[in-house]
Parts: sequence; C-alpha cells; structure tokens
Amino acid sequence: MVLRLSQLFLRTLREDPVDAEVASHRLLVRAGYIRRAAPGIYTWLPLGLSVLRKVEQIIREEMAAIGAQEVHFPALLPREPYEATNRWTEYGEGLFRLQDRKGADYLLAPTHEEMFTLLVKDLYSSYKDLPLSLYQIQNKYRDEARPRAGLLRGREFIMKDSYSFDVDDAGLDASYAAHRAAYLKIFERLGLEVIPVAATAGAMGGSKSEEFLHPTEIGEDTFVRSAGGYAANVEAVTTVAPAEIDFSNAPPARVLDTPDTPTIDTLVTAANQLAARSDSDGGAWTAADTLKNVVLAVTLPTGERQIVVIGVPGDRAVDLKRVEANIGSFLPIAGEIGLEAANEDDLKKIPELVKGYIGPGLVLGEAVLGLEGTSKLLFLVDPRVVSGTSWVTGANEDGKHVFGLVAGRDFAWDGVIECTEVRAGDEAPDGSGPLETARGIEMGHIFQLGRKYAEALDLKVLDQNGKQVVVTMGSYGVGVTRAVAALAEANNDDRGLIWPRSVAPADVHVVAVGRGEEIFAAAEKLSAELEAAGLDVIYDDRPRFPRREVRRRRARGRPHHRGGGPWLGGRRCGDQGPSHRPGRERGSREGCRLRGQRRTPEVISGFESVQLTTLVMIVVAGFAAGWIDAVVGGGGLIQLPALLLVPGITPVQALATNKMGSIFGTTTSAVTYYRRVGPDLKTAIPMAVIALAGSFGGAVLAANLPASVFKPIIVVALIAVALFTALRPNAGELTALRHGGHTHYVVACAIGGVIGFYDGLIGPGTGSFLVIALVSAMGYAFLEASAKAKIVNMATNAGALLFFLPHGSLLWGVGAVLGLSNMAGGYLGARTAVKQGSGFVRIVFLIVVGALIVKLGVDVWNDYFAT
Repeated sequence: MVLRLSQLFLRTLREDPVDAEVASHRLLVRAGYIRRAAPGIYTWLPLGLSVLRKVEQIIREEMAAIGAQEVHFPALLPREPYEATNRWTEYGEGLFRLQDRKGADYLLAPTHEEMFTLLVKDLYSSYKDLPLSLYQIQNKYRDEARPRAGLLRGREFIMKDSYSFDVDDAGLDASYAAHRAAYLKIFERLGLEVIPVAATAGAMGGSKSEEFLHPTEIGEDTFVRSAGGYAANVEAVTTVAPAEIDFSNAPPARVLDTPDTPTIDTLVTAANQLAARSDSDGGAWTAADTLKNVVLAVTLPTGERQIVVIGVPGDRAVDLKRVEANIGSFLPIAGEIGLEAANEDDLKKIPELVKGYIGPGLVLGEAVLGLEGTSKLLFLVDPRVVSGTSWVTGANEDGKHVFGLVAGRDFAWDGVIECTEVRAGDEAPDGSGPLETARGIEMGHIFQLGRKYAEALDLKVLDQNGKQVVVTMGSYGVGVTRAVAALAEANNDDRGLIWPRSVAPADVHVVAVGRGEEIFAAAEKLSAELEAAGLDVIYDDRPRFPRREVRRRRARGRPHHRGGGPWLGGRRCGDQGPSHRPGRERGSREGCRLRGQRRTPEVISGFESVQLTTLVMIVVAGFAAGWIDAVVGGGGLIQLPALLLVPGITPVQALATNKMGSIFGTTTSAVTYYRRVGPDLKTAIPMAVIALAGSFGGAVLAANLPASVFKPIIVVALIAVALFTALRPNAGELTALRHGGHTHYVVACAIGGVIGFYDGLIGPGTGSFLVIALVSAMGYAFLEASAKAKIVNMATNAGALLFFLPHGSLLWGVGAVLGLSNMAGGYLGARTAVKQGSGFVRIVFLIVVGALIVKLGVDVWNDYFAT
C-alpha cells in the first residue's frame, strides 16, 4: 500500500496537549495519531489506525495459531444477563447505564463474559463440541472517575478478550497454558517487554490469575520479583507468616497509663520509659511490637457504608489496594468498592472505639473488636499476627495501652487478610530470595474463571456418560489501545516516536527531495517498486523543503525514510551494492539494495560519476562565486544553485559542500585583502570568533526549526539595506568610525554574532550583510568593510562546516574542485576591489542585494503562498 501525504488527513501540533501527563499521550496527539473527543475518549486518525490495525493483526495471528475463533458482539447490551451474574449491581458507578425509549435498561459493555457464555449455551450442548476458544476485538466502556494518561486509562478502549470452554479442570489447565504461551508471543512480536506476574482475580472471580506487566516508572501497578524467579503483583503477594508460639507460660497482660500516646511513635517512646520487655529477646520496644488497629470504611456497590477494623504490626502501613483486592473474601461483595480511612462521623457512631487507643479487648471472653465483640465490627489481622505472639496495643480507654496481649489467648479475630505494604527486601513467599519492587502497566490479564459464570447462566453439556456437567471457563484479555500507548511510551526519543518495525504506520517513508518533475517521477517509481516488494509506503509527494519534512517524519515515527532519486537520509541507494539509511530504531542502520532500477549518477565521496559538463559548470560557478564573494559577498547565490544541479545531490550535501568551497575562497580573499588593505585585526578577529560560534548555533537551529520562519524578516531587511545604500550615495566612500573605545568592539562582536547566526541558519548573502553592517553601523568605507567581512565570513563558513562534518554530508571531491575555483575567483575579486575602490564595490553590492531580494522573495512566496 502507498499512502500519499498530499492526501493524508493529518495535522501535527507544535505544543503539548494541556492534559498530557505521560510521553505517549503527548507524542500520539502531537504527531497526529489521535485526537481527544472527551475526557478519556479519543478519535483515531489514519496514522493511529494504521498502528492499531497492525497490533490487532498480530493478536489475530497468534489467536488463530492456538485455534481460537473470532466473533464480534455488540457493545450495547441488555441488562438481564448482567443481572443473572449480579454484575449489574457489583460494577457500581463504573458501569455506563442507559435506557431506551420504552424504559428498558441497557449498558455499554465493560467485559463480555455473560455474552460469550450465553452464545455457547445457545449453540453447543455436548462434550464433543469442546474444548472451544472464542475471542473478539471490541470497544469496552468503564466510567473512570478520573481518566488520565491518554490511552492508558480511558473511558472507552479496545480490548481483545477471549474465553475458553472445557469439560473439566484438566482441559482448562491446557487452554490456560496455550493462551499464556500465545500472549508471550504476541508481546515478543510487538517488541514490548512484559513480565508475567501472579495476580488476584478481582471482580472477574475464579482461581488462578496472571498479569502481563510492562515495566515502566509511569505504571499504575506495583509488582515485586526476586532473583530466584518469583514475580507477583503486590496485591497477590502472600506474607511469610511466623510460626505459632506456645503461650502457656506467657505472663498475663497488664494495662498501663500512657497519656498523650495516640501514635505509634509516641507509644514506643512511652513504652521504653514505662516497662521492660518480658520476652526472651529483651531489648527495647519497637514499632514492630505494637498492634496498630486501623479503622476503614468500605462503600459497597449498593451505597452501604460498612466499617472494618484491621490489626497490623505498628511498623507496617496498610496498603488499600491490597485490602481492596482481598476483602471480598470476608464481605458479600464483588466488583468495584470504595475504600478509605474511617472519618470522625464514622467513629462517633461506635462509642467502643477510642481514637488513638483502639484495641481488640483485654480478655478473650470480653472482646471489643470482632463480629462476636461488643462493637460487632469485622476484625481482620495481618498474617504476622499468629497465635502466641505478644503485642502492645490500645486498651480502649483514653491514655491507656495494654502490654503483653497475647494473640489466641487474650483476643481472637474473624479472619486473616493480606493488607500491609510489601517492601523491598521482604522475603519472597517461595523462599527464592529478597524481593525488589518495580512499577508496570498491565498489558494483559488471564484468569481461570472456573464455573462461576457457567453456573450463573446454566451453561452445561452432556459428558461421555450422558450426564450434564457445568462447563469450566477461562478468560484472557489484552489491552489493544493500551498496547499502542505502551509502545509509544517505550519507543521515543527527543525527536519523536520510534515505532518498532512490526507496528510502524509504514515500512518506508519516501520523500521527494526537490521540485523537478524527474525527482517526483523517481520517487513515484521507487514507491511502486517498494509496494510491489510487499512493503507499506508513505510517499511524501508534496513540494516541501526536505530537512523540515524529515524532522516531521521523525516526530511521526516512521522507521526509515527514503528520498526521491532515491535519497536515503543523505546517502544514495542504487543497484550497485548496498548503501545505508538511518534507522530510527535506537540509532540502528540497515543496508538496502534496490534491484532492477536504472542507475542514476551518484555523488558520494568524489566526482568520478559527474559528467564533464557538470564539472565545467561547477568550476565556472565556483570562480564567479569567489569573485563576487571577494568584492562584496553573496556568492552563494550562484554557487549553491549550481551544486543543486549536480545529479543525485541532496540539499544537505549541497549546503555542506558549498561551505567547503566558500571557505577556500574567503580565506584567499582575506589573505589578499590583508596584504593590500591591511584591515584592523583587533576588530576583525573578535568578530570572527563570535561569528564562528553564531554560525554553529544557526546550523543547529536550522536542523530543528524551518528557515522559512525568518525569510520574510530578512527580505524586509534587505529592501531597507538597498534603499539605504541607494539613497545615500556618499555612504561608504570613506572610513569615519561611529564609535570609539569599548563600544566599538561591543558593536563589532554583536554584528559578528548576529550575522554568523544568519550564515549558519540560511547562508546566502552573509558577506553582503557584513559589508552593509560595517558601513552603516560602524562607519567603515566599502573597501575596508569588504576586507573585514572576508575575515569574518571565513569564520562563519568554518562554524557551519564544523556542524556538517560529523553528519557525513560533505562531498569531498566536488568540494575540492569548487574550493580551487573559489580561490581563483576570490583572489581576482579581491585585487579588482582594491584596484577599483569603494565606488565599484558599492555598485556591485547593490546588484547583489537586489538579486538576494529576488531570490529570498521567491522562497517566501513558495513557502507561504504557493500551493
């Protein structure tokens, strides 16, 4: 497929979106892949759809490889199936609900378990129909309270969700393993690093569950791993609990006054002042010896608010995400819940709880916390609270704590919950070493659902014995839009996106460099050949300066670009051996060979393939440019266009080679002027040094900002210069310096920096600008000004050349011929100027400025007004 940029629906942006929090969001919007329609909802534009479809195709191929078949359900679903599984209520506010005109309830599907289950129930009834795997790639909808991070957490997103149906658990294990292997292949082909980690089932239900996390600092999920291979989402980590302790000889608990100790820190300080530890360890009391009882408020999907108390060691913080993931085992809930610390109003309703001094009770038979206690509150504890452990905790009286309260002897609990923070350095549950923590983005999630949905919706088949059995299911999801965002997040640099080849919008970006018909014909032919070779091509058929378009291409994220002719990023690729193109895959370079293509004369490092007529043209242009440069500057008006006529040369190569030739001529002119005019070196040399730095800076900016921005200003300035010179016939006849002392040198250096910057950014006319600045701003005669201008111009050429050299754009052979011609013209021009005097220089200056106005005026017209 060839996609023409002249027809592409695309607009790139200069500024970041105001709501961009992560790189992927910023880059995808700025490069024209997506546009925001509403919070958490995005429109996919052609380039974005190209990437999205390639991600989907990889997923489809790997699903087909394990025998899964694609179906497509509607996104708008009826209420009844979700009522049967109770998820209409369980999803709470996260569900988009709506009614039709008759008042019937519908929803925008968050997932499709019910619909898959009912479809199989409707069509299959025998064990012979199983195992079966079905999948779809479909839009999903969840009413996120705060959509953020672009595609990473939105209200509408695309998922691949697949479901396996088996007669027994052994079949489910096999289906689960097949999907797990397929997921690893999908992410490998996408070029996206993922780590499979143990996870909780959450609202999906079921038993075994794993997430595929892409490690990144912006990830919302925290996971842990050990050197021995253990990996789990923190919500699924199980705590290594201590062994139970025989408490038969433990001393009785005692209540002590501990005024003003509502926090763990103040309690530990008071404990070490009041009482020594009575256990065998001795030593000082620490936070780990205290039992912190945290009061939480759980908001159920029904809106009911329920209070729960969790007892944890005082040196551990409660992790609300871990509580949310595990509390469903103790409360009759599933789906989304609200979870927060209980507020003052909550505590006022429970007089048994004294803030800062909450405890489970002093005697087993007189408990305060627990469903059997006086508060009737659910009391859960951390796994580290085991029978026989002794604690310092609240006595349920203001200013009092109980010391030596023994678990199992003095208090009991309703259940054990994984609820505290997991720290780096904690022991892995499987004994494989200490844990390290990291963050990641959830790219996929697989579950062994078991029979939850099949039982709720009565999905049964006849087994081999003719007996009806409930089908067991697996659920397997991949975030498709999230994969695009993660790929953008992981593959970018300061110039833009760097898509992996497997998902890039195109394999090759062809840029027609220049405006000649033969250039576009070559680019058309190249695009067709690449398409015939099975490659996706984006062809830029617009008449545009290539440096600017290459910069935009980099931002958009094409992996490779080729220029008409064909131009490969400053090098040529013909049919005689491989050349190179610059890859965007982290600086990689890849060889290419185009066969069956008519050879075009090449210019790489010499001029062996340049025809004689072209060589003569270069010599004549170089001589004429050197003469004009020596007299008044502006030789680039002749030299640069002549170089662009060399077959196969690129604009970047022409700019670099022009600087090489010019530096020969300006050096020769400078030496000649020095011998015959004797310019003031105390002024010229500081100007030259500043101009060199300015020229390098201008060349750097030219690589990142289109010169067309400055050209209208320069045209206006040139017109003003021409009028100034024409209307003041005596200007520049004699040297009459306008400034003295320190000010003279400051003005000179300022002129050098500004005009040096112009030379690096645009180029032609630098010598002319120097001459008029020295005449009008400093008071030099035209001849003296021209002599100084050559010294400064020599430095500006050197500065720009220093920028081009590392980029490999210089054509040494052509540059050498051009330089020798420039030297000859420069020598003769300098002698002519000295002989004829300032009046002659003034006339030539006006002619050159007029030519500059015409040339740059045409450029402005082409950049801003031409279609």
